Amino acid sequence: MFVPIRLDVPSFPPGIPQPEIVRIAPAYPDLRKRLLRRDTVAEATGRRQGERPDGSSTDNREDTAKHSLRLSTLLHRSATSGIVRAMIRNRVSPHRWILNAVAPCVMLVLVFASACATRKPAEPKPLPPEQAQAFFRGARDPRQFWLTVYESDAGPVVTGGNRLHAERFAHMPFVSSRSSTLPLLEIRGRHPTEYAALLDTSSRGSWVDFDTARAVRATPIAPPLITKHAEHVADPNIGCLSVISTIRLENLRVESALFYVRMVDGPLGPLLRNVPTDRKKERKRAPAPLEASFVLGCDWIKSFAFVQIDYPNRSVAFSSTRSYTPSEDHVIAVLPLREKNGIFAFRGTIDTEPVIFLLDSVGDYELAMARPADTRARRVTVGDLVFRNTDVVPLDEHHLGLPDHPRIGRKLLEHYRVTFDRSQRLVFFERPK
Repeated sequence: MFVPIRLDVPSFPPGIPQPEIVRIAPAYPDLRKRLLRRDTVAEATGRRQGERPDGSSTDNREDTAKHSLRLSTLLHRSATSGIVRAMIRNRVSPHRWILNAVAPCVMLVLVFASACATRKPAEPKPLPPEQAQAFFRGARDPRQFWLTVYESDAGPVVTGGNRLHAERFAHMPFVSSRSSTLPLLEIRGRHPTEYAALLDTSSRGSWVDFDTARAVRATPIAPPLITKHAEHVADPNIGCLSVISTIRLENLRVESALFYVRMVDGPLGPLLRNVPTDRKKERKRAPAPLEASFVLGCDWIKSFAFVQIDYPNRSVAFSSTRSYTPSEDHVIAVLPLREKNGIFAFRGTIDTEPVIFLLDSVGDYELAMARPADTRARRVTVGDLVFRNTDVVPLDEHHLGLPDHPRIGRKLLEHYRVTFDRSQRLVFFERPK
């Protein structure tokens, strides 16, 4: 017994004609028996399925559902058998059919994998005006965060931010590549998401990119709306002073943290100093972002009793209220902590000429000047520290600002443990333990 069923099967591979009529072959004896038994029962009782003995019709939805499921199963089996018979009729190899069906999927997966592997960091682009206006509309009065704003000759000054709990300490390893001495750390907001932060002593303020600012719910403060340009690097984009409720350095919490949100759609760009910040894959932990989302500047360091950058041991220590006591056996130089334009500065000499140096914890150079007379300085002194035959680079080569003062870069500092003690107004240079 054969039951003709019309099918529309759109998923046949190329080269195989699509059958319009597929017959259920006697290869399914159980189906044939069921059909015969149904006809026999109908003839013996004298009524069709769905009729009561008195001849009235029934509305048995359960039987209808069972028959629909049975029909779906028959259609599936019929389509499968039709594909196989069509392959045999046209002498198509099963291997070739599988290849034709799977090859496009494999190619699609390879294309997506290649795109992910070659993905580059997004380039900064101007922030859409409506997006910037929406961010500014979320501004709150600074008094809601227990902040005080007053005017000065240098512009608005904000006090009461970056609040710390007493007697707290954090010791954090670098997360940059093991072959690098770049002070790159991992910090968190209120949620456990980790962000890469660059500790830059040449930056007067602290910065965050726009996407991260929204993720950690940074809130601009106004009135007045405080904006500024970065001074330590050449960057035409402005930043808007905002408050982040909590920043965590391990178990140390910074409340009402102040950051300038860079009003650009993309990463921090020049604020990252064009220094590679990725870490190697041999670390067991998950890789850090290719680019830092935060820059921690001098205003951040000044909030702590002391901050220590241990370059040889690749770590940074933060203390909230306790001052630093150095080891006398390891101290090389102790200098008074001065400031120029809100940035840490020191007196010294370049080839016997007195100068005021700025300290650059990130700079990938030894010494940088605005207009160097030579590419090498014979003798550079900072207090009791003496550096001989020091390489000198122009500030423009690294797109740096503040041209009035030369900078001592990370290439000279990476041999020491440098401690900024705000409570004692001192800077300690020590040999590593």
